[in-house]
Formats: sequence, structure tokens, C-alpha cells
Amino acid sequence: MHRLAAEDGENNWWKEVLANGDLLLAVRGGYLNAYVKGQSVFKIGPDPEVDGGNPRVEIHYKYLVEPEVKERPYVRFNGKDFAVDPKRVIQTQYKLGVTLKRLVKTAAGFSSAEKAGVHRIAANEPKLVDVEIAFTRTGDVGEKSTAPRMDLAVLIPGNAKGASVVFCEAKCADSVELWKPAEKKNLAEEPHVAVVSQIRKYESFIGDPDNNKGLIDAYVCVCRTLNDLRKHGWRRKLDPLVEAVVTGNQCNQSKSDFPLTIHPKVYLLIYGFDADNKKGTLKDRLGRLRDKDMLGHRVIAKGDPKSFSLNKDILRCEETARK
Repeated sequence: MHRLAAEDGENNWWKEVLANGDLLLAVRGGYLNAYVKGQSVFKIGPDPEVDGGNPRVEIHYKYLVEPEVKERPYVRFNGKDFAVDPKRVIQTQYKLGVTLKRLVKTAAGFSSAEKAGVHRIAANEPKLVDVEIAFTRTGDVGEKSTAPRMDLAVLIPGNAKGASVVFCEAKCADSVELWKPAEKKNLAEEPHVAVVSQIRKYESFIGDPDNNKGLIDAYVCVCRTLNDLRKHGWRRKLDPLVEAVVTGNQCNQSKSDFPLTIHPKVYLLIYGFDADNKKGTLKDRLGRLRDKDMLGHRVIAKGDPKSFSLNKDILRCEETARK
């Protein structure tokens, strides 16, 4: 990847990915995901079957469909054959300056309003370190997720020195999980709104001592990789707090000059509503979610996802809680 980024002369596919402002790169266990509005356009990792250190890139075939078919979009069928030339509707070669834009446009068309909102929040936050987060118990490359999935992870300054990773769950205001009762496996269990039950499962996972240590080590590596990508020429703006985690953890956490911690609580982000919505049923739902026995101050609601400034919003809520 370093070699591709440092190539002289014309662009290559990797340089175009780094320069594309619509893509978010997320660090995984041994590979990268390139996201647009929650859709993984590329999976980029090592290829053990190929010598020379060339990366292996995978893409879902549905994103190869041309976003705009200039001819009539419907295909005639004579009972046996479809009258279509695959090369007119499917991209089969990568063309510099053309293909990546088309892939991004096609992938964006598969996104939901909720995932599009997550993308907007992420794109506006230079302290963001992860999106579309799926954990495994061991962290092995290629292992299926066996632990909770969360939408966003952002750095905030630590109480004294260092930084803390805060995980966030994001929901559109019309999500039924904001008011639907949680499924009660134990009748003696206190009933919760579905999203509250979901968040408490997340908090149980990140609060487990073994998981907590693994998460800290992993996110030091994530920050290091993000910093390396920036050196490659990645267009995304990174806050100095990300680099501080890297420079302060050159050896290990026990000798850290800038310790990284995992915030024990998960925040809920709600968006996709207007002023009238907020005065109606949403007002009652927000009030219930902000009850001290539910999520309290950890609910951040803004009509437009572009209005979030996630780091500042969380710090403001933390200060309110301390008062």
C-alpha cells in the first residue's frame, strides 16, 4: 500500500481511493473497509496466494452495475434469451477518473436513511476512529462477528491526560427501536425500550475486563494505521488527538505517556426529524429515553445529522452530567 501511494506519475486505484472525499476508510483485523453511506465498496487486505505483497481487493458484484444506463433500462426477453450486452450494464475494467466515482454512486444508492446519517456524522468529525463496527471475541482475521455491532467510535480527551474511545449507536427518529419494548427473556427483568436494552448489551461487552483490554490495544493500532493512511495522502482530516494516541503508546499501555481508555457508557444519537416532529410523539420518546433509569444525558438528538459535532456534543453532555 505504501508502494502504491508513493508511485510517481499517473494516479492508480489506491491513490484515487485516498483522494475520494466520499469514502470513509475503516481499519479492521488485518484489512481495510472503504465505506460510502454504510456500504462497503471495497475490502482491501493481504493476499496470501500472491507473492510480491500486492493487496487483495474485493467488491460486491452489485456495486459493479452502472449507476446510469444510457439506453432503455428494461431488457427484452424472448422466452429464452435476454437481449443485453453485459459490458453495457456491468463494469468489468477499472478506468482511472471514471470507475471509482461510478462505484461510489451505485453503492450510495443501496444505503438507508439511517446509514446515510451515520456517514454524515462521521464525515464531519476529525476525531472519529471507526464506523460500522463489528467485533469478534478473538479478533482473528476473517472470523465472523460474535459480539455486538456499533455504529461509531470517537475520541474524547481523557479526564487528566490521554484519550478515551466513546462508542455511539445511531437511529433515525422513526426507528421502532426508540419506543418498542425490549424482548424480555426473564419475566422478572425490568422492561426497557429496545434500544436501551441493545445499548446495555454493548456496555456489558465493552465493560468485560478481557474485552476492554483487547479494545484498548486494538484502537491504539487503529489510530496508528489511520495516521499512516494520512501519510499516504489520505484526504480525510485527522485531529491531533489521533496522532497523540500513537506517539504516546510506542511501547505498551503499561508505560504509556498518553493512556487510551474505553468509555464505559455508549451514547445514543437520534436524527432525521423536523421541529414539528420534536413537538409531537418524539418529545415523549426522548423524555423517556433521557430518564435517569434509562440513558440519562447520553441521548443526543438533532434533526439534521450534519449538525452533529460528535466530540463536542459528547463533551457537552459529560459536563452536564458532572453538574
